[in-house]
Amino acid sequence: MKAHLPYFFALLTLAACKGNSGEKTLFTELDSTKTSVAFRNDLPANDKLNILEYLYYYNGGGVATGDVNNDGLPDLYFVGNRGKNKLYLNKGDFNFEDVTEKAGVGGFADWQTGVTMADVNGDGWLDLYVCAVSNYKGLEGSNELYINNGDGTFTEKAADCGLDFQGFSTQAAFFDYDHDGDLDCYLLNHAVHTARAYDQVSTRYLRDQSAGDVLYRNEGRKEEREKGGKGLDSPSSPSSLLPHFTNVSEQSGIYGPAMGYGLGLAVADFNNDGWEDIYVGNDFHEDDYLYLNQKNGTFREVMREQMGHISRFSMGNDAADINNDGFPDLITLDMYPADEQVEKASGGEDPYDIYHYKLQYGYYYQFSRNCLQLNLQGRKFSEIGSFAGVAATDWSWSPLLADFDLDGVKDLFITNGIVKRPNDLDYIKFLNTDSVYYQLTMLKTKKFDKRSLEMMPEGKVHNYVFRGTKSLRFEDKSEAWGFTKPTFSNGAAYADLDNDGDLDLVTNDLNAPAGLFRNNARQSAADTTGGRFLRVKLQGSGGNRFGVGAKVVLKTADSMQVQALMPTRGFLSAVEPVLTFGVGKTTRVDSLFVLWNTGEMQVLAGVSTNATLTLKQSDANRKASEFVWIPAEKPIFSDQTATVGLPFNHRENVHFDSNRESLIPFYTSNEGPRLAVGDLNGDGLDDVVATGGKNQATQVLMQQPDGSFAPSRQPAVEADSLLEGVDAALFDADGDKDLDLYLVSGGNEFFGNMPQLNDRLYLNNGRGALSKAPAGSLPPMLDNKSRVRPADFDRDGDLDLFVGGRVVGYAYGQPPRSYLLVNDGRGRFTDQTDVLAPELRRAGMLTDATWADTDRDGDLDLMVVGEWMEPKLFVNEKGRLNNAKLETGNSKLNGLWHAMAAADFDRDGDVDFVLGNLGLNTKLRKSGEQSALRMVVGDFDNSGSTEQIVSYKLGSKWYPMASKDELGKQLPGIINKKFTDYKLFAGKTTEQVFSKGELDKGLKLEVNQFASVFLENKGNNQFATRELPAEAQWSRVMALLPTDADGDGNLDLLVGGNFYPVSPYQGRYDASHGLLLRGDGKGGLTPMTFAQSGFLLEGEVRDLKTARGPKGPLVLVGRNNQPMQVFGRK
Repeated sequence: MKAHLPYFFALLTLAACKGNSGEKTLFTELDSTKTSVAFRNDLPANDKLNILEYLYYYNGGGVATGDVNNDGLPDLYFVGNRGKNKLYLNKGDFNFEDVTEKAGVGGFADWQTGVTMADVNGDGWLDLYVCAVSNYKGLEGSNELYINNGDGTFTEKAADCGLDFQGFSTQAAFFDYDHDGDLDCYLLNHAVHTARAYDQVSTRYLRDQSAGDVLYRNEGRKEEREKGGKGLDSPSSPSSLLPHFTNVSEQSGIYGPAMGYGLGLAVADFNNDGWEDIYVGNDFHEDDYLYLNQKNGTFREVMREQMGHISRFSMGNDAADINNDGFPDLITLDMYPADEQVEKASGGEDPYDIYHYKLQYGYYYQFSRNCLQLNLQGRKFSEIGSFAGVAATDWSWSPLLADFDLDGVKDLFITNGIVKRPNDLDYIKFLNTDSVYYQLTMLKTKKFDKRSLEMMPEGKVHNYVFRGTKSLRFEDKSEAWGFTKPTFSNGAAYADLDNDGDLDLVTNDLNAPAGLFRNNARQSAADTTGGRFLRVKLQGSGGNRFGVGAKVVLKTADSMQVQALMPTRGFLSAVEPVLTFGVGKTTRVDSLFVLWNTGEMQVLAGVSTNATLTLKQSDANRKASEFVWIPAEKPIFSDQTATVGLPFNHRENVHFDSNRESLIPFYTSNEGPRLAVGDLNGDGLDDVVATGGKNQATQVLMQQPDGSFAPSRQPAVEADSLLEGVDAALFDADGDKDLDLYLVSGGNEFFGNMPQLNDRLYLNNGRGALSKAPAGSLPPMLDNKSRVRPADFDRDGDLDLFVGGRVVGYAYGQPPRSYLLVNDGRGRFTDQTDVLAPELRRAGMLTDATWADTDRDGDLDLMVVGEWMEPKLFVNEKGRLNNAKLETGNSKLNGLWHAMAAADFDRDGDVDFVLGNLGLNTKLRKSGEQSALRMVVGDFDNSGSTEQIVSYKLGSKWYPMASKDELGKQLPGIINKKFTDYKLFAGKTTEQVFSKGELDKGLKLEVNQFASVFLENKGNNQFATRELPAEAQWSRVMALLPTDADGDGNLDLLVGGNFYPVSPYQGRYDASHGLLLRGDGKGGLTPMTFAQSGFLLEGEVRDLKTARGPKGPLVLVGRNNQPMQVFGRK
């Protein structure tokens, strides 16, 4: 959102030196009196125009860098919102000359915003395109195009070219989307708050002439067009003749609605098909757009197909390859603060009801945080901002991904600060006061303007810079690298201003001199990362003289780097049209490829570093299609969902756990379906049982001889459709040599002594027909349960059962009952928990269990895991199960476990375990490796209801996860009396929020491990712990399946996950798209790419099972509220 929460929306949402670390400072801020860059974007508020009148009043202006006079040094152009723009020529050694007046580029519009440099007329000289806001609140003007005359002067020619747009412009990008050899233009515009801006998503297809984005196609020069050609490809075309641009937005599939609050624009070839795609970041409620180029002049919007969620208040964005896999990744900025006090005093996520209200209107899943979208080889994106450590940078504007320390990995720079915070909750509360609301909305008075402006606190924040690493974890180097001063920085750009091989930074700041930061990497990094570089300048042909859109690939024996030339980046700004690579200590690059966007390729071998190359398109003598982004290899799995045809679609009923318990962190009503596999009818084929949601019968699917599956009518099972099945087991309960069916009841919708909580046992007649077991076959079990695990633990020849308790209805956090059921051999089970395993009765909120002989003594032991607990091992001692604490050294294992796999992964003869956890990609991790959670459960206000007070650890202190409003709604007598405004509550620890003794009577639970882990069995209850690879930490792991996928004799591991029903504060856990971890037989598990594995999952995975098929084993994927997926080996 960046400049203003409108009244309507407020009502709706309520010098190189050493730093303290001893590390050499990477950047030195240069004094404007020495550089002669005296530009200031001063913007004092006044009665006629301020943030109350114009929502983007404090969004600031842009900055562009490029060599406008072709002297080999990049120059600077700054945009002033209300004052004159400034052009500074680079004279070398960080000395600049203001040539604005002589050049004639000061600007005419009343309000100007973004700027980009591009050679619009294809004459080899960079032109300037400046965006403006007009026809609003008395602001006049239009977008301006300054054509470079090549003599130090410019001529404004926007109208001549058809680019004199009037409306609410943000920024423009010039690139050749149709690959005809000249530069087209995408114009990003933004809405202002009108009634049309709040509407159903269907209105997205209605175009608004002032706020809607525009795609302009370059039609070439008039003279040449009249001759039947485009003109820009002809060397004889005089440069004085200008191209003309035509609005082709609608026919090209570009949206242009009144609700498109466009603030971020990134152009990149996201799927590496050789054609530039477009990402548009929209503020407020409108979704972001991801347009894939269809190679025929049109685009298809695919954001929902490829992303699990997006930023809610999307600001600036940037696209670059952060993991060096060849595919551009994407970061979008938002306004989530790292400071605890600011967070609790500011509006962030919507309340649950408003969140779902927007979903019903058709908007997508949006959360207020920076989103780092990792590109999965052009197939999908995984949002890993929290894992990477870049989700929270406060009121952020411009992200720039570039290798600032020259180590070969992209770093991240982010500008920050807002003059007035319009999302301050006390300010919003003031607007909601009846008298104020009436006068503002009905009388349209301005009498409260001054007080409103005074109530908004200042939001001056330091700029952030993060060091990128190969682990995809970004290290906050803001202080160490020289960015400690709080600012109001908006637009930003990078360029090698002194031609020394590293990238310097420039910022456009509000009410302060522009920031100019010299990069010292060539000096300070020489003894650490190496500090070597390779710069590439491109000379294109025809109308694209700077090679915009071309890609340069560097390859060495063990690495690859890719950059695409696309100057428009970040926010309102444009970077130098030169590519700078950091190569660490590498002195020679094995291969360099240039892929021109019109299809040509040039290859160079043995390229020396610490050099600047100039590469010409005319020298390219190969086809770009020869370059292979993903090496051709046969994937292990193929998706056979369509051919196998499992006729089951899980249906989850709508149920909001938070309506009963408003403070719970996780729902427990959305944990199906679960699958059971076995031969029910004795035909030698594996059949499948899939549990249904509430009011959906569990389905029995019989495999046919051709490998397809057909539903089998089971009246006894269908009669129990009201009950929610959360697990199933096929086993011989009554000793008659066929498989019977046990269904676990749960889902947290029934509670107390409701009979729907009882589990069900169905006996098989030997031909696959199931009937309800006689009354008394099972004891009463009036609990929400989770898992059933058959095993002959007492070694009497029949199968007994362990049934795990999941949750106590209306009392999340309290330990439910679990059951050890002993079989009498004829299918009659009795509860023997208190006799044989008393510590198992209230073992915790269990989510998974497995029987395994962990101590190799010949009998089966029981391992259980769950939420808010450590794994518990119950060792079998002559039929009694005794809790034996796992010995894991100093490893912390109190987790939010949800899945477990037991197998001998290291082939040493004992059973190892893999445990699936919440993962490391969560906002709840506030303190890195020391992150932890606490939950205190009890009735703290004696109201008769249970509250869950969840706190996260930040540094050495604990802070409540819930906001003042959330706590005050549940505990009004405690919270609202003590904290009458948000400022009093903000920044308070949990101990300060609650008086001494108020939480003492509650049950205390803790989490100190978020990662999914591998437990290597060392014998004697000794286990070595290590985290699974990063790819397994990006989402909540819900299902694990050991299998020898590649047939090498070593066990591999299939991983499925995602979990959506959580508080909006956390946001959906949706970054998993399935994962195959290849085992090495020694306990090592290495992630495979989707191209290698073929195992690409979608949605919320709840179970993974194998079944025999006529052409080999199948992997069945049970998904919540979706059909099953099926994979077979190729």
